[in-house]
Amino acid sequence: MIQHLGKFEWDWSKSLASVIESATPATWDTVRYWRVKTSVGQILDINPHDGKKEEDHIADAGGDPNMTLTNMEHDIPQDFQKMIDEIGLEKSYNRLHVQWTGSVFNWHKDRLARYNRDDPSKVLRVVVMLTDFVTGHFYTYNNDIYENWKAGDIHTFDWQNDFHCTANASLKPRVALVTTGIIGEKTRNFLDSRTNT
Repeated sequence: MIQHLGKFEWDWSKSLASVIESATPATWDTVRYWRVKTSVGQILDINPHDGKKEEDHIADAGGDPNMTLTNMEHDIPQDFQKMIDEIGLEKSYNRLHVQWTGSVFNWHKDRLARYNRDDPSKVLRVVVMLTDFVTGHFYTYNNDIYENWKAGDIHTFDWQNDFHCTANASLKPRVALVTTGIIGEKTRNFLDSRTNT
């Protein structure tokens, strides 16, 4: 289920152009096996999966298991760091997704319990759309289609239960900021201010 959290509004066009140029292709292999540093220097192992991998399902369906899902950038420009800071997740892991024409991030469910194994319910993933929706951008959560967004629109979803996927059949890149971490007081205040209006 998609939960809308309002909108960020300022001009990030220069940062956006830089990210579109610098983001590099990501496959399930490179997404999954990175060991990354969070904003507070904590090391997270991004290899939590047991059993069948996402690329195995792609191969079973006749697809290329090494296909590009999206391009990613982990070097976050200040315009977008400002968004991350306002959302305020603790021990956050942040990345920018630049999905070019023909890229498909196939149907999957996020496995984010590793961010807080003692209480996964405190883990949140927030997505900020950085470009306007155009016909040919696809984003689905379970059977719900997310569309017609504007740059700056913010949303989250039930990562423990929602399967989702994205694709780009347009002729323009789709860019989004994804921040994941633990809900603390700052994030609770952010959510309260966004959901009680």
